[in-house]
Amino acid sequence: MESAHQGDLKLALVIAATQLTIVLLLAILFVLFETSILSAALVGALIGLAASCSFALISLRSGTNRSAGKVLLDLYLGQLAKWIVIVITMVATFKYLPGVDQGLNILVLLAVFLLTQSAYIIAPSVVQKML
Repeated sequence: MESAHQGDLKLALVIAATQLTIVLLLAILFVLFETSILSAALVGALIGLAASCSFALISLRSGTNRSAGKVLLDLYLGQLAKWIVIVITMVATFKYLPGVDQGLNILVLLAVFLLTQSAYIIAPSVVQKML
């Protein structure tokens, strides 16, 4: 059972690394645009990364000796925490970040957030090739 847990941790780290790579590539791309678009893109990426980290921390906390019920409970709690983080950070972003709700900024924020969430599609194939 130890190797399965190590595989879970490896997948979580690859997902986080994939999301950070997406953030860095997008930051380089959006430097060409105005500052408000860059800040909206970075905030969208950080929201996605924070949500994924909260899910990983909660869903992987039970260790190697876990029952099926404990695994399922941790997955549900992790998903709940992820949604809470997304809602709270999105509300805070629209309330405290000036200009994010105007023009192209909101589309950039949501697009980058969704792009960081696509790491869940990319990362498992990377881990599969590594094993």
